Amino acid sequence: FRDVPKNAWYRKSVEFVYVNGYMNGMSDTQFAPKSTVTRGMMVTVLYRIAGAPDVSASDAAYFSDSQGKYYTDAVGWAKANGIVNGISATRFGPGNNITRQDAMTIFYRYAVEYLGMDGSCSGDLSGFVDSGKVSGYARDAISWAVDRGIMNGAAGNGGMMLSPKNHLTRAEAAKLLQSLVLLILESV
Repeated sequence: FRDVPKNAWYRKSVEFVYVNGYMNGMSDTQFAPKSTVTRGMMVTVLYRIAGAPDVSASDAAYFSDSQGKYYTDAVGWAKANGIVNGISATRFGPGNNITRQDAMTIFYRYAVEYLGMDGSCSGDLSGFVDSGKVSGYARDAISWAVDRGIMNGAAGNGGMMLSPKNHLTRAEAAKLLQSLVLLILESV
């Protein structure tokens, strides 16, 4: 990809997710590392990591705004397996940009609910200057991701930051997904 410099902190992660077929480029030559990830994209990547299992027609049809798209089966699979909730009873919001805390919540549910991995965590996020900005529903998931080395935070504002409400970029998603897959492989 022309937009992924050889010395970029995310280069190896982009290569990992691309070579393994988890994430595609936005074109043959562009990965778009600074572009944001949508809810539909994130669920599709996890669906691919799971091996694209069969999805029943009723599960695929669960959300009215997720029909006839590349992510239809992925969203139905994720809902059926307790990995995601909708933004309402009938809508998933597949085109909505995903926040870092929402991505970690989905990762956590995927690992713990779907794969049966250990979900225990220390719960201590005090080392991050913005830990108070983590929403209650995402606290355990982010704590788990930090404990497992999936999420490390970044320097800023006088210390390490989680930036839980920032939209996840494709570069960040590649790094986080690589860490998640390696954690899964270690636990097998």
